[in-house]
This record gives sequence, C-alpha cells and structure tokens, in this order.
Amino acid sequence: MLKRIVSEVMLTLLLIGMVSLAFNIKPIRSSHSTIIYLDPSSYIFDANKVSVGYRFNVTVKVSDVENLLAWQVCILYDESLINVSRVFEPVWDPEYVFYENLALFAYAYAPWGLGNGSFACMSVSLEEETFSGSGKLVIIEFEILAIPSVGETYSSILNINNDFTYLLDPYGNDILAVKQDGYYEISGGAGPVLNATVDVNPHALNLRSRGRWITTYIELPEDYDVSDINVSTILLNDSIPAEVHPVGIGDYDDDGVPDLMVKFDRAELTSYILTNVDITKLFEEWFMTITLTITGELYDGTQFQGSTTIKILMPILRGIGRHIFLL
Repeated sequence: MLKRIVSEVMLTLLLIGMVSLAFNIKPIRSSHSTIIYLDPSSYIFDANKVSVGYRFNVTVKVSDVENLLAWQVCILYDESLINVSRVFEPVWDPEYVFYENLALFAYAYAPWGLGNGSFACMSVSLEEETFSGSGKLVIIEFEILAIPSVGETYSSILNINNDFTYLLDPYGNDILAVKQDGYYEISGGAGPVLNATVDVNPHALNLRSRGRWITTYIELPEDYDVSDINVSTILLNDSIPAEVHPVGIGDYDDDGVPDLMVKFDRAELTSYILTNVDITKLFEEWFMTITLTITGELYDGTQFQGSTTIKILMPILRGIGRHIFLL
C-alpha cells in the first residue's frame, strides 16, 4: 500500500524511468543519517533594504544519501508574505545530484489540493547509476509580497518536513531522511531618521593634547525630547561610544532648545582620527577639517543622526622645525 499520495507527474516519471519499479514503498534505513535541508536555513531581511518584488533563492540540499534515483520536495509557506516565482534545476552545477545525467524534472504550484502557499518539484534519473553522497536538489526562487510596518515583523516557516518530501532508491523504497524546515523573516524599517543638531567642544582639537574628554551637545527636532535619548546607543562616527556618565540636559547655545550633553573619550577619538585621515597631509599642513557624525536612538527605537565639522591640529614640536618623527 502506498505510504503517501504520489503526484501524477512523479508517477509518470517513475514509470518512464523505471519500468520495473515496485510501488509498494517500504522505508529502509541507511547506515547513516540522511538530511534534506535548506541552505542557508534562515532568510532574514530588513524592510529598509528590500521592498515588495524583491526575490531571493532557497537552495534545497541533501546530505549523506545512498542509492538515490528520484526525489520530491514539497515546500509550504505563508502565501500572503512570499510566493514561489521560479524554480531552477541546477544542471549546470557539479553539486547537483544528477549532474551530467539524463533526468526528468517537473514542478507544480498548489499540488494535491494543498492550496496557495505550496509548491512541489521532483526529478528522476534515467541513468542506471544512482547518486550517493551530498549535493543540491533544486533552487527555488521566492518573491516578497508584503512589507511590515515600522516595529512589526512578518515571518513564515519554510516547511519541507511533510509527507510530500521524500527520496527514493531504484527499488521504490523510501530512503529515510531527516527533513529540516527553513525560516523566513522580514522586519519593518526603523522609520525616518531624525535630523539632530550637534555641536562639539572643542571646535579645534589638538591631537597632542592630553585632555580627557570631547564634549558633544545634541538637540532634537521639535516635538522630541532629549531626555528620551538612550545614551548607551550613542556613537561617534559609528565607532566610539558615548560615556554613560557624566551626562546633562541644558541649553548650551542659549537658543531656547534643550540639548543633551554627552562626553567621548578623547584618546579614543584621537586614535580614530590618526587611523582614518591622511597622515602625510596632516603633518605637512599641520591642520585639517574633518566631519564628526553622532548617531543614536530614543528609548522607543527612533533613530537620530547629526553631523558637524571640527579642525584637527598637529602642532610642530619645538626645536625640530618641520621634521616630525612618529614613534
């Protein structure tokens, strides 16, 4: 008695390729664990980087199989989020299980009355030699249909662990295999980035100075409160974290708009500058103008960013003129 309903397409292929195939499918155990899986197993996207219509490939692989003559993969997914757009039999790839073999390949959308959100494909080798080892079965292309709102996440299991996914040997026996599902997720973008006003003190930074701090003042647009800024998220040029203490709220520039005062380690900033500027030009001209960018988040996840410019100075040491020696 059949273990599962076999599609008409697969049945036809099997009849063509294996006249003597017995359809009393009996599970057999291999001496090792065969796995059918997706590579990679997870497909994680950010709505800030992709949009509706974006496509991605899901590669289905098998590992440690013996005497493979035919395979079928059925994948179930949330059709409101993604849908199969194309399918590829990777005949060009040496990792394909039936590479350079004559094989019949077929696929179907919503097979066996499973409805939308299901797709199946199958292949049977028409060669006498079977496949043993690890390799690719098929590449399935998906298209993104829906984008979540800010703060939301859409996800779907890419289910291949079902009765319609299986492997067959030349005698029609079902090759036992572990079937590992995959995972799709897309998170809503972080929303618009607030344009913050920042001021840095000192406006001219002496790179030979041994001061402890660089002080920054951050103002947010109207209707936003600097007291809502999560200080632990603040970075200078995406590299240097703000000190958690000291911090303060005031009006540094007396413009009637509250600002948040935070400090950065001066030695860290000096090291960053010397690593990222044209040292030769700096020593030749003694000063340069650079841009400093402050980024961070409010406690609700809203992001902000602001930039300003400062001068950096590399004074000439007394007694050695314009000749500078780096230690």
